[in-house]
Amino acid sequence: MDLFYLGIALPVFGSFMLFIRLIYLLRQRRNSYWELFPEFDQLASSMNVKMAIESRRWEMTRIPGIAQTNPVRRSIMIDSKVFSKLDANTKKAVIAHELAHLKLRHSTKSYSLLIGGTVISLVTSITGSLILPSFIWLIFFFATLVLRRNYEYQADFFSVKFVDARYLVELLKRARDSSGDTVASRITHPSAESRIEKLETYTSSHS
Repeated sequence: MDLFYLGIALPVFGSFMLFIRLIYLLRQRRNSYWELFPEFDQLASSMNVKMAIESRRWEMTRIPGIAQTNPVRRSIMIDSKVFSKLDANTKKAVIAHELAHLKLRHSTKSYSLLIGGTVISLVTSITGSLILPSFIWLIFFFATLVLRRNYEYQADFFSVKFVDARYLVELLKRARDSSGDTVASRITHPSAESRIEKLETYTSSHS
């Protein structure tokens, strides 16, 4: 019996944390702050991110980094204190990157994979398997991390079709030089140095 509980410990813990995260995203209030980036409509329209245009909302909250997407509300969460210190071109690069995530449905795909892995692992536990449920959950969890890192490159490449790549590179260099790569961010994101290198290679090959 002890081994059984050990086997389902990770799936159960993962389910709890996923539930808490989804509740957090649902409860984020949506307020308009157009003075932070007046060109939002124009950029979102050019990138054809229809849900973002319809929402016409910012989500203002303290978050890790500058901005991130909320796949539940199909909007962008911004740390207004940090974002307001950026110049206009760098702000545009930040928003374009996040809009690219929304356009390509990166967060939705990541959560779907993690939810699917959690369900499969919990169903497997019903059969009486011991370690297998946690092993399955770990496979899906690490697959999600790998995908999320690749999604950062994809969002970089997609966003520079609509904004000048040098401003995104400038932002990444600023993060690198200020030791912005925290342990948590390095788990889900490639290093700033790696993103700069791949972005410069991508832009040179598509120029």
